[in-house]
Amino acid sequence: MSRLKTAMDRDRGAQQAATGLVGDPLKLPFARILQEAQQIRVSEAYRRMVTAGACALTGGRAEALYLDTIGGLNAHDLDVIVRAFRQLVVDMEHRPFLDLLGPLYMEIGHKLDKQDRGEFFTPFCLNRLMVDLMTAQDPRAMFTPGEILTANEPACGTSGMVLAFAEHLTNHGVSPLHLRWTVQDLSQTSCYASYINLTLWGVPATVICGDTLRMTVNWAWQNVHWHQAKPWPTAEERRAHVAEVMRQERFLRVFQELFVGAA
Repeated sequence: MSRLKTAMDRDRGAQQAATGLVGDPLKLPFARILQEAQQIRVSEAYRRMVTAGACALTGGRAEALYLDTIGGLNAHDLDVIVRAFRQLVVDMEHRPFLDLLGPLYMEIGHKLDKQDRGEFFTPFCLNRLMVDLMTAQDPRAMFTPGEILTANEPACGTSGMVLAFAEHLTNHGVSPLHLRWTVQDLSQTSCYASYINLTLWGVPATVICGDTLRMTVNWAWQNVHWHQAKPWPTAEERRAHVAEVMRQERFLRVFQELFVGAA
């Protein structure tokens, strides 16, 4: 219990100091824009935003779905969708690795529908606690030199757990590019939201929409970072990196002595 309280206090303090609490998801700037929709409900505006946004991040591989998603919207609501996605990117920059799409999805969705589908949002502090329990003190101990670590999240929702893991790595000086995730969920909307979260935060991932228990796959998208993933460096590569850093530092000192000092 004390560990949970510590994680919750840390989560609260970090968000207040660096990012600000999410609080009411409906009051997030991008959520306020979605509520300006006139032709469709907010829940439908959310669905179209995450679907179209995910399509846009595929680099043109989902153009048909993108056009189908925005089809039938009047000019006002189309503008709402576009502005909301742009604002989402800004909101995410102010709240590093914090899942903003999950809380809003749960807030605007129909309660009975969520219960029927078994969808429940996990608070970010609990995601952080579970990451701490999985990785112990130093996450670098999980990696094998020369290999890319692989991980799976079979019921990812909007991938809040994966974002917490990426944040944990980053806080310990480890790039998320050393790990590849395969995440899966039955909800298409959640999968599109996951694709946005993981792509914008630079996490190599394959997002699968399908039933994990029945082992069915409706579709699977690899994001742009999947092929950018890199193995954990070997001892020789680490030594070479240190030597290169030292060489650059020596060059910089010489440059400063010759040119900056002379000026």
